[in-house]
Amino acid sequence: MDALPFGYAVSQTSDKRTIYLWRELDFAASIELMPKLADLCGPTMTDVCLDLSRVEFIDSEGIKSLITLFEAVRVNGGIPRIARHSPSTRRTIRMAGVEKLLHPEDNSLSTFPVLPKLEAIN
Repeated sequence: MDALPFGYAVSQTSDKRTIYLWRELDFAASIELMPKLADLCGPTMTDVCLDLSRVEFIDSEGIKSLITLFEAVRVNGGIPRIARHSPSTRRTIRMAGVEKLLHPEDNSLSTFPVLPKLEAIN
């Protein structure tokens, strides 16, 4: 049986959770991963960090999933961050025009703009 085209692992300290994603973050991965990631980023987590350094491919559904995840963390008073990108992930996020929504260089909550309602994003 072939390996899944995506994967994740988690490390945690008392109030920080780091989620490592790898391979592909696309429509299929989003369907499988998002419920799990939503549970991992619940209301008790104050600091959630994503490591995308091993993500080789991300599509629009993967970007939507990241935005949804970041919004959920912020609504619960948490601080979502992207720790590292692969070159292709950084380029795709930049080309999609959502770099400021998923701003990797500045991890402070105050610099994150208010996200649009996700129901309006198709």
